[in-house]
Amino acid sequence: MEAFVGILVDTLNSMIQKESGLLCGVATDMENLARLLSTIKAVLEDAEQKQFTDKAIQLWFQKLNGVAYEIDDVLDDYAAEASRVKYKNSGCFSLMCYPIAGNLVFRHRIGTRMKEILEKFNAIADERIKLGLIDQNRGSNHFQVDSTGTRETGSLLKEPDLVLGRDEAKDEIVKILVNQVRDNQNVSVLPIVGVGGLGKTTLAQLVFNDERIAKHFDPKLWVWISEDFNVKRIIKALINSIRGTPVEELELDPLQRKLQELLRGKRYLVVLDDVWNENLEEWEKLKSVLECGSRGSSIIMTTRMEKVATIMGTLQTYYLSSLSENQCWSLFRQRAFGRQEAEEYPNLVVIGKEIVKKCGGVPLAAKALGGFLRFKRQENEWNSVKCSEIWNLPQDTTHILPALRLSYLNLPVELRGCFAYCAAFPKGYEFEIEEVIHLWMANGLLSSNETMEVEDVGVAVLTELYYRSLFQAVKEDEFGNALTFKMHDLVHDLARSVMKAKHGGTESNRTMILGMPDDQLTVAFPITITGIDQCFSFLSKCGSLRALMVKSMESTQEEFTKLSHAISKLKHLRHLDLSRSLIIELPNSICDLWNLQILNLNDSLILLSLPKGMRFLRNLRHLCLHGCWSLTHMPSGIGKLTCLRTLGMVVLSGKKGFRLSELRDLNMLRGGLTIMHLERIEDKKDSEEACLIKKQSLHGLNLYWDSERTIQRYNDKEVLEALKPRPNLQLLRVLGFNGSSFPSWISTVTEVVVHESAAEYIVGV
Repeated sequence: MEAFVGILVDTLNSMIQKESGLLCGVATDMENLARLLSTIKAVLEDAEQKQFTDKAIQLWFQKLNGVAYEIDDVLDDYAAEASRVKYKNSGCFSLMCYPIAGNLVFRHRIGTRMKEILEKFNAIADERIKLGLIDQNRGSNHFQVDSTGTRETGSLLKEPDLVLGRDEAKDEIVKILVNQVRDNQNVSVLPIVGVGGLGKTTLAQLVFNDERIAKHFDPKLWVWISEDFNVKRIIKALINSIRGTPVEELELDPLQRKLQELLRGKRYLVVLDDVWNENLEEWEKLKSVLECGSRGSSIIMTTRMEKVATIMGTLQTYYLSSLSENQCWSLFRQRAFGRQEAEEYPNLVVIGKEIVKKCGGVPLAAKALGGFLRFKRQENEWNSVKCSEIWNLPQDTTHILPALRLSYLNLPVELRGCFAYCAAFPKGYEFEIEEVIHLWMANGLLSSNETMEVEDVGVAVLTELYYRSLFQAVKEDEFGNALTFKMHDLVHDLARSVMKAKHGGTESNRTMILGMPDDQLTVAFPITITGIDQCFSFLSKCGSLRALMVKSMESTQEEFTKLSHAISKLKHLRHLDLSRSLIIELPNSICDLWNLQILNLNDSLILLSLPKGMRFLRNLRHLCLHGCWSLTHMPSGIGKLTCLRTLGMVVLSGKKGFRLSELRDLNMLRGGLTIMHLERIEDKKDSEEACLIKKQSLHGLNLYWDSERTIQRYNDKEVLEALKPRPNLQLLRVLGFNGSSFPSWISTVTEVVVHESAAEYIVGV
C-alpha cells in the first residue's frame, strides 16, 4: 500500500507541475491531497506492523484502500481526457495545455469528486492519530534496482534447493513401495503426514524422481489436489499426464473408462499431493477407478491431516519429522549467506542460530527467514528479526505463520503489494513471468525508473520474491531459466491474510473478490468471468476494473465467441486477456479503452481480424498475437502505437491495410516478431522502411512467405536482404522463401531454421 500511495503522490505532483495553473479550480485540492497522502504514507509502516492483531487498523486500511482507488480513478479520468484532447488538438505540446476549461461538465464532475475525496482523506488522516499510528522511518528498506546492478534481473535461474535430512526418509519410502508384498489388492496407498511447510511435497518429489522408482513403476503420475477433491478433475489430470495432451471429454463415465484403458495391466505410481478430503465416498469413487493396474501399483498421498491419512491409507502412515537444529541452520545459512562464508560474520552466525531455534525445524520457515536476510549484513537487522514481537503473537495450527509474517514485514515496500496481489491466483496456480508482471502493471504496482522500463522492474521484483523463498520455480527451460512459478500454500495463505486485512477480501471458487462497492470491486484484482451471461451483466458494474481475464467455462464447454460492446464502459481497463478464446472478431468499441496497456489474444485460433480503430490505443504496450494463425489482415495505423513493446505477429496486406513500413517507428519492440505473407510486398523499399536493424531488443524473427502463393513476384531475395535485423539475432525462422540464395547478414544470426524454401541454408556459408 505504501508503494501505491507513493505512486499517487508522484502522479499528483507531476500533474500540478505540468499544468502550470490550468487545472481550472482543482489545483489547490490536488496540492492538499498530495500533502495529506504524504502524511498518511509516513505512518503506513507502523500500520503494517500492527495490522495482524488490531482490527481497528485493518478497518482503517480498508477505508484508505477504497479512497486511494477513488483518487486513482479521478487522476486516470483527468489524464485520459487530457490525452484525448491532446491528439485532437495537434498544436498542443504539453499534456495539460488544452482547452479543458471549456468543458464545463467535465470540470464540474472532476471538481466535485476531488472535494469529496479530500473530505474522506481528511477523516482518514485524523483517524490515524486516534489509532496511535506514528511515523516509522524505515531508512533504506526500499527496493533499489537499476540496469547496472550486481544482481541478475534479465533471467531467472532456478537455484538448486538444498534438501537436508531427507535421504533416510526417501530410502525408507522407496523400499516400502518397491518391496512390499500385495496379496489382496491391486493398489496400495502410502500416506505421508506432517505440518505445513515441513517438506512433504519435497520428500514425495525425491521419491518420485528416484532411479529405483523409475525402473519399478511405469507410468509415474503427479496431481496436486489441495482443498478441491474433484474426482473428475483428478481423473482428467491423470489422463492428461499420460497422454501429454488435454482431454476434451467432459462426462465422468467416459473419463473413468479412458483412464482405466491407459492404466490397465500397468504397474503405476500416482502421487496425490496436499490432500484435504475427509469424504470417504469421494475417495472411494476415485480409488475404484484406480484399481485397474497390475499388482504393485501404488499411490503416495501427502496431507497435514491424520484423519485424511486414516481414510485413504492402506499402508502404515509415514510421519515426517522436523529437521534437526543443525539441519535447519544449514538450510538457513545457505539462503542467508549464499556463496559467502558464514564464518566471515561470526556475530551474525550467533544471532542466526538463535533465529533458527524459532523455526521449529520447519524448512519453509528457515528458507524464508534466510531469504530475506540474504543481503543484510548489519547486526541490528538480524537482531530485529530475533527479537520481533511477531514470535509472541497467538499462533494458528501451522507454526509457520510467524516466520512468514516476518518475511512479509521485512519486504521492501515496493514488493509488498506485488506479493499480496498474488493471492488473486488460486492455490497451486502456476503463473508465467509475463502473466504476473502484466497484472502488476495493470494495477499500478510497478513503476519505471531512469534506467529500467516497467517490465524490467517487474522481472527484478519477481526475482527478489523468488530469492526470498516466497515464490517457487516450477518449470524451467533447457538452460535452467525458470519459466513458471507458484506459491507454497502457506505462503499463499499469508498473501491472502494480508489482502483480507487490507481489503476485507473474500474468496470465491476461482479468485479473490474484494468486498467493496460494485464500482470498485476489482481495482486490485483480476476477475475471472466464467460464462457468457455472467460477462454481459457483470461488465456494467465494473467501472474501476483494471484487469479482465475472460476464460471459457470448462464444465459446460461454453466458449466466448463474441465480446460485448459494453467492454467500452471499462474506461480504466489496462489488461484484457482473451487468450485461447473462440472469438472471431473484436468490437471496434474496444478501441475506446484509452488506458489499455496489454491486449492478450494469444492462441485465439479463429480470430480473423483486428478492429479498424487500433491506432487509437496509444498506451498499448503489449499486443500479444502468438498463435493467431487465422488473421487474414491487419488494420493500418499500427505504426502509430509507439509505446508497443510486444507485437507478436503482423499480417501484411496489399496496397490497403497494414504495410511493413509501419514498423519504422516501433523501435522499442522486444522478444519475438512474426511477419506473415511477405509475398504480398511489391517493392523492397517497404521492407527497408521497416528498419528492423534499429529494433535492438528483438531476439527472434519469423519470416513467412505463403508456400502456396498464386502470384509470383520473384523478389523474395531482395525483400529478405532488406529485412536485415540487428546483429547477433538469436533465432531466425524462414518459411516459403523462393529466393535463389540467402543474404550475407544471415551469417550473424545465432540459430537459423529454414522450411519449405527453394534455397538451402548451409551453416557457415
